[in-house]
Amino acid sequence: ANSVYASFLVNVTSATTTGDYFIHFGPQSIGTTFRGRVFVKKNDADALSFGLSYAANVTGNVVWTDFSYSLNTTYLFVLRYDILENANNDVAHLYINPPITSNEPAFTLTATDTNSDTANIGSIAIRQGSDSSAPTLQLDGIRVATSWENLFEISEQPPLPVVLTSFMAAISNQ
Repeated sequence: ANSVYASFLVNVTSATTTGDYFIHFGPQSIGTTFRGRVFVKKNDADALSFGLSYAANVTGNVVWTDFSYSLNTTYLFVLRYDILENANNDVAHLYINPPITSNEPAFTLTATDTNSDTANIGSIAIRQGSDSSAPTLQLDGIRVATSWENLFEISEQPPLPVVLTSFMAAISNQ
């Protein structure tokens, strides 16, 4: 497919002013080629801003929303990654609380940069991040599909199954 979609529900209970990413796409054999990184940060008034990068892992290369989102509120996200012909031109899009209709709505954010394109999208990864910048959040309802209609079962084709293939945990601060 030329586009890959992932929808998920996010409820952020805490974030830092620096921000960090918490979910992204990767190739079928996941390594370090992360695409469509979704970030969150807060301001001094505890309002949230969500961000998107095509490939960058630093917040300076991220496109951000206004600080118009709230802690402890569940939001529906759709992450879309477009694999385009030619080199260094793929695009990542993010929708926040989109209407679930047969017509795909306008994007909330779009991110591009000059990093090399990925050969494929075959995985989605959840990231914990570092103690100094990672948000605390609940993430649920992950669905992956190759079209808007399939993502929300608007058509007769169901979304692709998501299979947890590995999970790692460590005790931190007892």
